[in-house]
Amino acid sequence: MYRRLVAGLVLAISVGCATTGAVAPERIQAAESAIQEAETAGASKLPEATPYLQLAREEVDQAKELSSSQYGRRSEMMLQRAGEDAKLARVLAQKGSLDADVKQAGERLKAVQ
Repeated sequence: MYRRLVAGLVLAISVGCATTGAVAPERIQAAESAIQEAETAGASKLPEATPYLQLAREEVDQAKELSSSQYGRRSEMMLQRAGEDAKLARVLAQKGSLDADVKQAGERLKAVQ
């Protein structure tokens, strides 16, 4: 009884860890779209956002490599990380743009006074 239980657990763990199958192309497309949105927002021009944008690109590349192997689950996780890093780069770029707008408005206000 105990041996069957242990054997069952080992089998379940090994099957769970060895997920196979390619990642859906839509997942790769979503991560690449998030990167494009960050670039459009100006993330590549802002020092605070550039590292996250680069990291997202690298993660997509790694996910593509992993997607054709038995590491489909890892590929999915890399794509999720890439999407989140790209979103962070986009938000930082938008913040930088807003900060510049606030500074410019403050300078105009001083000029008016």
